[in-house]
This record gives sequence, C-alpha cells and structure tokens, in this order.
Amino acid sequence: MKTIRKKFHIGIILLLVLGLLAGCGSNEEASSNEKSDGSHAVKIGWQPSVETQFYIAQNEKLFEKNSIKPAYTKFTAGPPMFAAFNSGSIDVAYMGNPPAIIAMAENLPVSVIAVEVDSSNGEGLVVNEKSGINKLEDIKGKKISVLRGSSAEYAMMQALKKVGLTEKDLTIINLDITTIIPAFEKGDVDGVWVWDPWVSKLVTAGGKVIVRDADVGVGASGVWMARNEWVEKNPEAVEAFLKSLADANKIISDDKEKSKKALQDALALEKQEAESVLSNSEYPTYKELWDPSYKLSMNPEALKKNEGLAKVLNDLADFLDENGKITQKPNIEEHINGSFVEKLQN
Repeated sequence: MKTIRKKFHIGIILLLVLGLLAGCGSNEEASSNEKSDGSHAVKIGWQPSVETQFYIAQNEKLFEKNSIKPAYTKFTAGPPMFAAFNSGSIDVAYMGNPPAIIAMAENLPVSVIAVEVDSSNGEGLVVNEKSGINKLEDIKGKKISVLRGSSAEYAMMQALKKVGLTEKDLTIINLDITTIIPAFEKGDVDGVWVWDPWVSKLVTAGGKVIVRDADVGVGASGVWMARNEWVEKNPEAVEAFLKSLADANKIISDDKEKSKKALQDALALEKQEAESVLSNSEYPTYKELWDPSYKLSMNPEALKKNEGLAKVLNDLADFLDENGKITQKPNIEEHINGSFVEKLQN
C-alpha cells in the first residue's frame, strides 16, 4: 500500500513541477482578464463526458453572448489538468469526482464553483445478456470489469456490501475505459461497472443495466473547478461563465432534441445513446445547488454538516485514501466555493 501511495505521489509531483516550469514566464497575469471591449478571456479545460451544458454553450455561442472570449483545451483525463492549472494554461475545467478529490488532496489552489451534472443514475453495472446475471447477487463467481480508483469501483464495493459479498467473491478485471466494449462483446467479461456514455454504449452492444449507483445510495457528479487566483481577480468572468452554463441548462429543460444533438455531436453517439445519456443525467439549477436539503448542495449550511456535495466527495475520498489512491484525506469543505451559485440562484 505504501509503495502504491509513494508512486502515485511522485507522479502527481512530476505533473505539478512540469506545470510550474511551463508557467514561469506566463503566470504573471494582470489583475483582470477583462478586455478593452468589456469581454472576458476565459481558458476552459474539458474532457469528453456528459457535460451537456458545456456542449450547448459552445454550440449556441452562449459564452460569447455573455461577453466571454473562450479558449478551449481538450484533455483525456482529469490529472493532466493539474499541471495546466498550475501554469495558468486553464482557468476553469470540468472533471469527475475522483480527479477533483485528487486535486484537493494535492493542495492545488483550486475550488469547485459549480456542479454540472448529477450522474448517479448514469453510472452502474451493465451485464451481457448471456452472463446469467439478473440481479446484483448473481455477480458472485463472475468476471466484472471496473476501473480501479474510479467512482465506479467505489460504487461497486458499496453495492457488494449491501448483498453480503466482497471482491473475493468475484473476479475483478481492471480494464481501461477504451477497451471495455471489445472485451464485453467478446465475452471476456460478464459485466462492467462504468459511467455514461459507456453505460449507454454497452446497452447498444447488447447489454442490460442491472443496478445504478443511485440504487445503492451512492452519489456521483461532474463538477467545474477553477483556479482560486483567477476567481479572486475575475469575479465578473466567473459569473459570466456560470451564467452561460445556466442559459444552456434552460435549453436542456426546454429543447430535448437540441440537447440530444449536442451530445451526439460531442461524443459521437447514436441517437438512442444520446437519449439514454440525457435521460440518465440530472442537471441541477443553481437554486437547487444552493438549497441546503439538495443531495449535491453547495450551501455552507449543508457542507458544515457533511451533507450535500461534501458528503458525496468525502465518502469517495475516504475510499480513495483507504486504497492508497491519494496522498492524504483533503479538507473538502475548503475546496467548495458556493458564493457564485448563491449569487446566480434567482
């Protein structure tokens, strides 16, 4: 366990050092990124996932309509964003809960400024129809793929506990996300615990969903994290960025066809896959995120009680810490900034 932790720590440190070196000549930014025409330059990092608000904001030029001049950088995973944050190459980025927690554990000067999506119904166990698995208990003795260190692994372990099983009762295969569909189609695995759009893709490949994270009481989400320095120096830009996402969220609510098309184009999905992803995902409003009783609340009242988003992240952080995936348990509350959600909730 100590060896795993040490190697992971060294890897993150190297990423951070590279980021600092890259930023030596460019991180002396002005007190504001505001342009002479009143617009705001915002450097946005993203990775292919279910951030439908973001795709719509791009397609409909909502950032530009809210006086933002966006610059986009695509990533394939969360951790490479860390060096980009340190160098100032990006101001704000979308990521899942595990990389967000890793960033917090490494004391990166970043905070969650909004939750884009509640994906607890978009992550779960998909099985091959020939596997003989019809309920969760049936996975005993089966070959199940899950990415180690992911939110899916945490959800699966919680699910096993609920039916009196442990990981010793099945064969767990640690497959990269890009190899799960071929393995599934060839029958190399009986099932996969994974997140959308892969859940929907596996259903297209002949799979059936047995259980979702929400069914076993596990929360999952995708969040927007931002550099604290950028947030402090450019509050109007932060507001304009989040306002753009809120405008996109209204389109998700009002125009399902446009929303599905945005997902199809962004993720190369079939029409039924985009419909499935949209159906499995919930995009909370800022009013919901500020409600202390909401399951992903960013209100300090909820955070202090380890409720809302704090509970979802703390539960996963405990799991990652126990399994040597992070160097230390972070103070989650310190890395959640709900002030803009509060301001934009009405």
